[in-house]
Order: sequence, then structure tokens, then C-alpha cells
Amino acid sequence: MPLKPEKYLINASKRYEFVVGLTCALISLASTSLLVWIVYLVAWRNPRVYGVNDLFKVSTLAMFLLFFLISLGFSVLAFRLLSPNQNKRQLFFPLLLRLWGAFFASAGFFLLAVSLIKGDWEKVTVALEMVPFSVTMAVAAFLLARKIRREDNNPESRN
Repeated sequence: MPLKPEKYLINASKRYEFVVGLTCALISLASTSLLVWIVYLVAWRNPRVYGVNDLFKVSTLAMFLLFFLISLGFSVLAFRLLSPNQNKRQLFFPLLLRLWGAFFASAGFFLLAVSLIKGDWEKVTVALEMVPFSVTMAVAAFLLARKIRREDNNPESRN
């Protein structure tokens, strides 16, 4: 019997949407705060105190981009879940879900590749543990995007 993951996708209650929206807002706030603190350290304090300027290194810019994308993504989700007059039907656009899925899948494999290249075997084991989770998040995002696309194309299937 084939597994039907679509049967686990149910509509959420208002309380659940509020809790998830608040959690997304807290994650966004923490990520934004961490980004601001890292920018302060790298761009202002380290050059003045230690004479080290790592602002334009590829790894630093990649870290800035990662924190910015996490903050932006969770901010959009939090805003859409917590706003009272928002159409909840359009919370997750299929393209947004596919982008997030690709982000999660590539992040797991990227961490694995970096730890293999550096030869840090402790981090390789951690990355190997993270890859299945990142792939699972990506598959869930792609399945949800497919379901939303199917419901958009077939309006009588909506409840």
C-alpha cells in the first residue's frame, strides 16, 4: 500500500496558527538580532579593536545572506499568520515553498560537503545526521506546494 502523505495535511485552528505565527516571529527576531550583532562585530568592532577586516570575505557574506534569508522567510510567515485580515488560503505560495524546500535540501548537503572538504570528521557525522532532516523538510515543502497547486487548479476540491 503506497504511503499518502497528503492525508496528514489538515487545516489548522486559529490557536495553532497563532502559536506557529508567534514562533516564526520569535525565530525571525532572534535571527535578525544575531545578524545585527554579527554585523556589529565584523564591520565595526573587529577592525577598530583587533585590526581585522573580514567584512568582504565570502564566508562572512554567505553567513550574512543565510541569516537574512532565515529572518526574511520567518518574518513573512509570521506576518501572514498573525495578521487578522489576511486570506489564510494564500499563506503558502507554491513558488515560496519550492524555494524553501530547495534551501533546506541544499543547506544539508552544503554542510556535508564543507565538512568533508575540511576533513573535520566530527562535523561530518553531524552533517550526515542533518541531511535526512533537510531532505525531509524539502520533500514536505514540495508535497505541500504540489497540493496547493492542484487545489488552485481544481476549485471544487476545496473544503
